[in-house]
Amino acid sequence: MKKTPCFSTILIVLFFILSPAICAQSQIADSLINVLNTQKLTPAEQLELYKNITANLSEADPRKSDAYATKGLVLAKKAKDKEKMAFFIVILGMSYGRSGDVDKGIAYLETALTLVQKTKNEKMEADMYANIASIYLWKSGQTHLKFEQFIPVFGIK
Repeated sequence: MKKTPCFSTILIVLFFILSPAICAQSQIADSLINVLNTQKLTPAEQLELYKNITANLSEADPRKSDAYATKGLVLAKKAKDKEKMAFFIVILGMSYGRSGDVDKGIAYLETALTLVQKTKNEKMEADMYANIASIYLWKSGQTHLKFEQFIPVFGIK
């Protein structure tokens, strides 16, 4: 008779697998922060660094990621870069959703969707719909649903 691994064993294995990856992301972010703080950079270069820092910290240190997303959003607004603005708004919206403020998360993602629709970037637009669907699933507590099951949320047949 096969023995099924217990939940705690699975968690321990996942911890050992994911720990180095999260640690590496944090180290990459620290290096990028160092470049951001010590180099003379153009606004476009700063925006790219904020984007990479935010992405690298989103799992390792969500609060720090949010802080850099907020700074990146301010810079993106000054640069009138709608795609970067949407990126930072998504990071913040997903963070609100994960922390339980689902309605605020959805509002942020809908703002990002509106920005992306103006850029005509279809891939980003599709990503926005997927992110919005994820938050609706969190809200309903049904994160186990398959993709096909939440397509009707958007009226897609």
